[in-house]
Amino acid sequence: MTPPLPLVRQPMINFDSPAWSDIDLLPMELLRKPFDVLDAHWRQYPKAVAATFTRAYRWLSRQPSKFESLPSEILVEIFMHLGWRDVLLSRGVSRRLFEISKSRPIWLSLLHQCSVMLPRPPTLDGPVDLYTNQELEDLVVSRISAEVAWRSRKDPRCREITLPEGFGQAGIALVDGGRWLLALSERQVHYGCVLAYDLDAPVIQEPEFIIRPQDARDAQHAFFIAVDVDKKEPTLTFNVSIIPGTYRGPGDVLETLLGETEEVPIPILQVYRVRQLGHGSQAKLVSKEAENIPSAWTWRH
Repeated sequence: MTPPLPLVRQPMINFDSPAWSDIDLLPMELLRKPFDVLDAHWRQYPKAVAATFTRAYRWLSRQPSKFESLPSEILVEIFMHLGWRDVLLSRGVSRRLFEISKSRPIWLSLLHQCSVMLPRPPTLDGPVDLYTNQELEDLVVSRISAEVAWRSRKDPRCREITLPEGFGQAGIALVDGGRWLLALSERQVHYGCVLAYDLDAPVIQEPEFIIRPQDARDAQHAFFIAVDVDKKEPTLTFNVSIIPGTYRGPGDVLETLLGETEEVPIPILQVYRVRQLGHGSQAKLVSKEAENIPSAWTWRH
């Protein structure tokens, strides 16, 4: 049985009082402290607080609401000064506040707050104008949820990815933003190949090759992959560098992979330009070779 709220701390609310009917006219700052106290009660006696709110809601539902009668522009302006939790909680009050809470300026404001306050702000795949209202909300809520979960004492929710044989041993890289995971191959038949996993997908799909060797110079042994995001581009764009391993000279590897016996005089540092095309669930990565730089050194590992 759930114990009631302590009598010494439980306020006696007269819902017929004129002061109660005008509570929606009070500044939000004056209501913040009572909300904190109520939150503490909620955590200790959730069922008792829920019953109290149920009785209050039934009474309020029969009364004319002054707050909800405000123009939409004013309500949106008020919501822009609320935290994300308050915005989401307001949806349970009425249909009108639910619709107001979906307004684009509110989530643009919350996105700006996240970009300033969070150590790892949300990463946009493209111009913010291309995002729908729902996509903006999903972006903000998912990033805040990740931050809250990271600080929680609960065990994190994990998803496992089984990389194909030979991939990942040479190197893996998570592109800034956390959506794309790249894996470099160390197998001879896949020298120079890079796979991309979409971690935002509800179910991890089969990865796609975003980089394949085009000639004997590309199909070389590599042991490390590096990623550098170009933040000046309007859409997600990054450079991928494939660092060559110890040069072992021409041989059966290139002939098996490409049907060529062309000699590779020295290891080549390969740089690819990768860009995201599309948006949301339809997004994909495409690449083009940007530059090949002869290595003046030999890596030892």
